[in-house]
Formats: sequence, structure tokens, C-alpha cells
Amino acid sequence: MWRDFGSYFVEGFSEGAGETKHIPGIISWLRTLQEVNLLPTNDTISFRIIALEYGGSQNSIINDFSSDTLTLYPELLSERERGVQETIEQQIVKCNKAARAVNHLFNNILLAEGGDPGKSIRKGEMLFYRAVDEPFRKWLLQFRGDLLKDPKQLENAYQKWEQQAKNIANQIGDEEEQRANLTAFSGRIKKDENGNVRGFYSLPRADKWFKLELAKIYPKEGDAK
Repeated sequence: MWRDFGSYFVEGFSEGAGETKHIPGIISWLRTLQEVNLLPTNDTISFRIIALEYGGSQNSIINDFSSDTLTLYPELLSERERGVQETIEQQIVKCNKAARAVNHLFNNILLAEGGDPGKSIRKGEMLFYRAVDEPFRKWLLQFRGDLLKDPKQLENAYQKWEQQAKNIANQIGDEEEQRANLTAFSGRIKKDENGNVRGFYSLPRADKWFKLELAKIYPKEGDAK
């Protein structure tokens, strides 16, 4: 659910989507309660979504069911925290990019070993999202009280999260590199269906590309973002 944070809690025009987003009615109602001081700030609020997958004739059969929850402090929902909400949304975008970077590493290692990533599942993305899920939820619970009032504390929270997310991606990448076979170290030339050279893939190259991709997503302090 946190991956869709912007869809639920950030209202207004989205440059990424190219359209104006409208938040759910329950969020608008909670903000109304906040305005008249009827919403306690010391207690968390848990939101739950339910997803149904329909199939069969005229989508009359439920093929699958799933649900998820997200717990936040109500202060984060306030319209006064729009800037914080947008920054959280930006961090989720970075998580999505990091997940793709991990998946690129997995696919490039597979190519270096002589495999075909076109036939593989998105294992790298799945592992990253699984590893980052609980830490991100805990990170969101930090946004309350004094933290929201202090720009320096907020910036520190953003920087710590970026480093944590980057470390998680690097750890998953390192573990996959350690599992690579000897063929991946020497590498191989990949050709397309017409016999044209597509590129040379090896473990050292895959690692270099991965580190460069992560550095663009999570640049060091002082580097251009």
C-alpha cells in the first residue's frame, strides 16, 4: 500500500501522471476532523485496502483476493504537511528506480552466464521490495511531532532513508553476485536473432553498471541530484 502513497494521501496535479489526483473521501474527512481538533495526534491510524481480481464471463468470478494495511500518525495526513507528503512520494519513486536497478543487475548477470532474461521473472525487483517493505513502514512512523516541525530533522530523516535503501539494494546485489558462476566472470558476447552483436556482458561490467545506476538514484551528499 505504501507504494501507492501518493495516490491515497497527496492531492493535486501530478507531473508524473500528467493529471490532477483526487484523494479518497475518507482522507478528506480525516483532514476535516483535524481542522476542528477532533482527531487525536498521539494515536496511529491504520488504513486497509482490498483488491479483487475478476475473471470469467463478464468478469463475474473472483479469481483472486488480496489486502494490505498502512499505519501512520495523523499529523502526516494534514494539508500543512504537503511538502513532506510530496517528498515521501519522491522517495517511493526512487525506490521503484532502485528496484529496477537491482533487476537490471540480475538480468545482466544472467546474460553473462549465458542465460536468457527474457524468460525470467522480475526476481530482483521482488527481492528488493520484500526487503525494503518493513523498513519503509517503520520510516513512515517517524513523521510526527517535533520531526515535522524541524527542517533539519526532516532532511536528516530523508538522508538516512536514502542511505538505508541504497544499502539494501547493494546487499541484494552483492548476494546475487556471489552466487554467479565462473562463466559470468569471463563474460560472453550477446547477439540478436540476426547475428548482430548486442553487447558484451560480464559480472564486473554488470556490477559497474549497477553501481552507476544506484549512484544516479541516490547521489552522495554534495553531488548534483
